[in-house]
Amino acid sequence: MGAATCADTITVCLTGTCDHTSIQNAIDSATHGDVIYIAPGTYFPSTTINTRGKAIQLLGQTSANGSRVIIDGLNQIRVLACTSGETQYTRIENMVIQNGLAIGSFPDDLGGGMLIDGSSPLVKNCLFKKNIAGNGGGVCVYRYSEPTFEGCEFAENQALNLGGGILNIANSKPQVTDCFIRENTARYEAGGINNYYDCRTFLKDSTICSNTSDTTTDQISGDYTPEGVNDIWLSCDVPEDLDGDGFVAGSDLIKLLGSWDSQDPIADINNDGNVDAGDLNCLLGSWNTSP
Repeated sequence: MGAATCADTITVCLTGTCDHTSIQNAIDSATHGDVIYIAPGTYFPSTTINTRGKAIQLLGQTSANGSRVIIDGLNQIRVLACTSGETQYTRIENMVIQNGLAIGSFPDDLGGGMLIDGSSPLVKNCLFKKNIAGNGGGVCVYRYSEPTFEGCEFAENQALNLGGGILNIANSKPQVTDCFIRENTARYEAGGINNYYDCRTFLKDSTICSNTSDTTTDQISGDYTPEGVNDIWLSCDVPEDLDGDGFVAGSDLIKLLGSWDSQDPIADINNDGNVDAGDLNCLLGSWNTSP
């Protein structure tokens, strides 16, 4: 599948003044290479939005006051799916995907926010929030898929079994770049990213923190390849950032030394009741990192 040389522009909005009011109808009318611009607003699809193997761009617009495209599953449906061999020429950008639901028998329990099956789309600047699934609360990447997630956030998604934020299963190898994966939960293994059954995540310049499961404190499980600078922490709140500027550096050291041998609760990083060498070791161990 390649990019088309001639592309049409298709518009979607809730006011009825565009080509379509339904995102799925816009996709169904599109051909390879078309660009679909989606106006800000909250969309409530009655069925899962499927890109149907088309090399198209779904581009969410942002209003002057910061309003975005929100696609809300109302805790009734999986929100998005790429299941027909999509490649990087299928691009999904600048959307909030929330309140998706995928439960029941396999494979209906995969990917509350999005299911990627045998496909490799580009997903950019999207927020996957408060989606629920049996497996892969935010996203499930399934069967030889190699998608790219760039600048995305996965927050407060839930898996009843595996992969609160992202579940990769059956020989899938996603690229996760400049993403923020936080406060997702799973029953088994890591709550953030779970690489299961011959999968590997290529993780670059991303932060994974405050994800939980019933069985481990790991933020990511299975095979992954770190690239660039990644922050993988138990908590998104970094106690070593004493001055709250988002970075552990000299100003934090000065603050700690200024509270030396006291009971300052902020500078007492390890919570042992006294500011001393133990807290200094904690701070130096997180030097030059950020939440």
